[in-house]
Amino acid sequence: MKSIMLILLLCTSSVLAQEVIPLSDSQRLLLKKNNVIPKRENNIVKFINGDCTKPVFGFYDPLPNVSGYWGVKQGDVIGTWIVVPADGSIDTVYFHVGQNIGADSLVSIRLYNSNIGPHSGPGLPPYPPACTPWGYYFSQHLNKAVPWKASLYPEDDTSWHSTVPIEENSFSPHRLSIFDMGYVPPVRVKPGINKLDLEGTGFAPDVKKGDVIFIDIQPLGVPSESSFTQFYFYEDETKSDSTPASTWIFYNNPIPGWPNCDTISNPPPGWYARSNYQPGIWIHVQTSSNTPPIIKQVVGGDARNTFSTNPISIEYDIYDCNYDTPAVAGVASAFIRWWKMTDLEYLPQQDILMSPTGIGDRWIAEIPRQEQGTAVQYQVVARDSAGLESIGPQINFKIVTLKNKYYWIDTNYSCINKSIANSGSIITYTSFFVPPSTNPLSNPWNDGTAGPFDIGSSFQFFGDTTLRPVAS
Repeated sequence: MKSIMLILLLCTSSVLAQEVIPLSDSQRLLLKKNNVIPKRENNIVKFINGDCTKPVFGFYDPLPNVSGYWGVKQGDVIGTWIVVPADGSIDTVYFHVGQNIGADSLVSIRLYNSNIGPHSGPGLPPYPPACTPWGYYFSQHLNKAVPWKASLYPEDDTSWHSTVPIEENSFSPHRLSIFDMGYVPPVRVKPGINKLDLEGTGFAPDVKKGDVIFIDIQPLGVPSESSFTQFYFYEDETKSDSTPASTWIFYNNPIPGWPNCDTISNPPPGWYARSNYQPGIWIHVQTSSNTPPIIKQVVGGDARNTFSTNPISIEYDIYDCNYDTPAVAGVASAFIRWWKMTDLEYLPQQDILMSPTGIGDRWIAEIPRQEQGTAVQYQVVARDSAGLESIGPQINFKIVTLKNKYYWIDTNYSCINKSIANSGSIITYTSFFVPPSTNPLSNPWNDGTAGPFDIGSSFQFFGDTTLRPVAS
């Protein structure tokens, strides 16, 4: 019986205070020495377990960068969704914990079929991106918000309470339970990588390739404002606000700064789509089936925003494993599926075939030259000899221009910074104009309009001095 291992990585735009603690350089070095971070040789990322006879990390690897910790208080819950890579059974859940552990070192773990996934959740219309409140169940018996329908008592109302700051209601992140620790003792955690041996419990859930599961980890014990457990999070620069958040945290008693969502002035309890950082939570799947090709990003292999209009080379490492019949394993084809922005819409272009370079598992192709101002979106697609297909991460880039109808970049002008931060008075919430549908939990400083206000001086716009030195 062969095995594969999946770890998903996600990022957000900022490292937050209080509940999020960044790693020091010495901690990063320690992780690298312990083979938690992939080795780099000759500027090519080589994962430690990159062959088919050992566990494989994922079907594409966004070059993981351990960035810091989430702080999760006792009684709160941290969760994430994962796409199952192949048919089999989940025999182990792994999670990465920092040095700080709550007063009670026990955690409870639950697995569900997920309502959140690559095509559903915050960041996809009509829902706002993380960080945003999402919702909760409410137990009249306990007189408080609870994270799961299973937490309700028989006399409780089973309705979902949406807290997302739009008119559209949210929905529970969870569907049916596939593993509940009510059957087994909780896990005692220690700093480093911890695991729950599902196979040893006799309750290893069967899964199918493409299933989306939601994993919850709850530190147990009496809630305390000063006691929390640190969970590692990872960074993936290929993700954006339009990617459904992978970090989810249930807050029993949120306070300003915890969660640190700057769009919320009065945070409600319940689930939060917390960020595009990915918590260090992953699964190990026992499988005997054939799997689709494995697509790995390499350092410098993807396109980035550029001024150049020359063709752009795209490079990936791609290989295939077949656990049923290893002799027939192999990548039959690989190509770039891409789109160009035209009239504010990404339109599909003709696929670009990739070719093996003959060096290791490297495949290469070129996106043809594009005009300045062109926005491009692409993904690498690979198929094995059995026709199974895998798709790499979505990458966006633009051919940047120094001048268009909206702006130009003056490379000779010396910029003089001016600030109005220390003058005047802070604008009150009641001074902002907000749409009638605005959720009362939202922060009008960020989603409303106020003004106009004098910004203190004139400024140049396309070479002319503006006659309206105001801001709103």
